Amino acid sequence: MLHMTNLPDIKWNQVCLLNVTIEMLFTKVSNKDVCANRKDVKIMTCSIEKLIDFRKDVLHLFEEYFSDLIDGTEKKLLNESTVLADTTTTDAVPSTQQPTIVRSSGVGKQFVEQNSLLTDLFKSTHFRTIYHIFIASLIMLILNLMIQELALNGSINLKLDLFYWCFGKFPMLITIWLSMFSSVVLLLYPSYHCWAYNVENLPSLNILFLTLYIAYMAALIVVPIHYVLKFDLPLATTMVRFLMKAYSFVRENVRKSFQYKAMKQRNKQKTDTVKDPCPDFGRFLYFLFAPTLIYRDNYPRKSKVDWKYVVRNFVEVAGCLFYAYYLFIHFCEPIFQNFNKDHVTWRNYLLASLGCVLPGSLCFVLAFFAVLHCWMNAFAEMLQFSDRLFYADWWNATSMSSYYRRWNIIVHDWLYTYVYQDMQPVWKNVLCLHRDTDNETNKKNKFQLFGDSYRTAAMTVVFLLSAVVHEYIITLTLRFFYPVLFIQFFLCAGPIGIMRLMRSTNTRAWNVCLWFLIMLGNGILMCTYSCEWYARSNCPPNNFLDLIIPRSWTCQADAAEVIRLRR
Repeated sequence: MLHMTNLPDIKWNQVCLLNVTIEMLFTKVSNKDVCANRKDVKIMTCSIEKLIDFRKDVLHLFEEYFSDLIDGTEKKLLNESTVLADTTTTDAVPSTQQPTIVRSSGVGKQFVEQNSLLTDLFKSTHFRTIYHIFIASLIMLILNLMIQELALNGSINLKLDLFYWCFGKFPMLITIWLSMFSSVVLLLYPSYHCWAYNVENLPSLNILFLTLYIAYMAALIVVPIHYVLKFDLPLATTMVRFLMKAYSFVRENVRKSFQYKAMKQRNKQKTDTVKDPCPDFGRFLYFLFAPTLIYRDNYPRKSKVDWKYVVRNFVEVAGCLFYAYYLFIHFCEPIFQNFNKDHVTWRNYLLASLGCVLPGSLCFVLAFFAVLHCWMNAFAEMLQFSDRLFYADWWNATSMSSYYRRWNIIVHDWLYTYVYQDMQPVWKNVLCLHRDTDNETNKKNKFQLFGDSYRTAAMTVVFLLSAVVHEYIITLTLRFFYPVLFIQFFLCAGPIGIMRLMRSTNTRAWNVCLWFLIMLGNGILMCTYSCEWYARSNCPPNNFLDLIIPRSWTCQADAAEVIRLRR
């Protein structure tokens, strides 16, 4: 497997020589005088296939390297031009460095000290002005709602009913969170600590620990569902976060435990690489609160905490919540709150979807800013966590693949490390097995089943897992199953959809196209889920059909029948 650190050692003339070698092997295979028997042909064919795979790795490496080089150069020139342009203003803008994702061969993600991208961009007066525009528009939106209520009803009603539903059961939510946190601290860590120090004494303990570990992970998924549904709690992301952190902790330390076992069997002293088979409890506890899903024994840390910065970030989170809430109340609730009282046609659906594009897109941007910037930076500052690369410049992306890599780097690192990289050798062996067992005509078809190579197959698994988890969270939060997000995420925008059409593009037109798709997708999501939510509030329930068919579909039919009978 090639890595970016090997790229300077590869010369372009070596790639050309590799192409010539492959062509010569093809010529020998086609020459019946050279390959007299079937065994020679099979050996030569296997050699060609390995060389072709190696060539694909090299070319893919060159493509990523030069793409990152061009993006970095463009960013550097843009930053320099921004600094020169702002020298005429009273506030000079310090030069910002391109945020980097460091991955080393055989080590994985490396944490380095760096700011979030918006933290550096807000040092510019131009970006601060955009921030001030959002604050002014929030004030104007609240004043608009207050004046409307005062003019129509004679009193001011802030309409916080839905807001109370989301956050009114905060004490119960804290209780559930403490229960899950206690299970991780009191069950997972002691069990792993016991197994890690006794792995060389009791080999049968491996099977027992693996069984208990799988049972615990399954319980971490299933048990909170009962309490979320029983107490009608609106949020369901905490269990997923604990699940990902628990997997990362065990996954990163199992190798150390087996290395420790091998070292003790050879009666060697502790080394710098393996000091203890299990990290101390303080490091584990820090990881549970740190704004990352990748476990490391040590992270880059700051020397002190800026509590004013922490408070400001939490205030901005609250402001984003109220902003998104009043956007929904002002633009979306009037459209959907009377659902089923009037017949809803497909034309109404289309108009409602287009009407939700603007508020849905604004809520999308607000959710990004509140969660990935403000919330993560607040906890990073409290914990002195100095690697603040929680996202990249996804708004400048010109392809779906680039957008998904930059949008949420915290989750992307977890999926890349524990799913994508682990699935590549699995799919490579499966596809190579198909090629060895099938005949010559079917080999290529089998290998191309998931695209160009085994990387596409691994990417498909990543998107499938991510889409299922997203739908799991939405289903628990809204209390109904309506897989619109799954269809958009996996089937439409995933590796088998639009992503295949928007590859290796670097034009402004593709950035416009990407933003158009993001805005349209958010409008459709807000429209469909709002219709289903209010349909389940206004329409009579059907316990059987509600599990199979969205109630908004049957609700429309009932409304149409009522109108027909009235006529």
